[in-house]
Amino acid sequence: MAFQGGWPGDLERETPAAFGLEDARRMEWQANYFASCLLLPVHHFKGSFFALLRELNVKNRSFGPLFLDEQACNQRTFYRITDALKLHYDAPRSAVALRLKSLGLLNDESGLTRRLST
Repeated sequence: MAFQGGWPGDLERETPAAFGLEDARRMEWQANYFASCLLLPVHHFKGSFFALLRELNVKNRSFGPLFLDEQACNQRTFYRITDALKLHYDAPRSAVALRLKSLGLLNDESGLTRRLST
């Protein structure tokens, strides 16, 4: 399944002079998304993720497999899971978090993963 989203206005720029900070952010996001797909193959990554959830006894409480908000317990779980995945795949936490979100495995109500990718 390919990513169907995109950044608004991807094909609307007419001249290089029209590129600005928002375009740089868009390109950075695209590069991060591409890297997360390349470094973290979906089948292996999902298998590792769900194995970690079982190992750490993390339960889905109807907010998604991994839920992140301002509560310390949820932040600890997020860091334990992403630490293990980033070590296993030798990938940065921002790529791991982006991949989790793009696969619908992470529900980030805190906005932390958005701050990681900027």
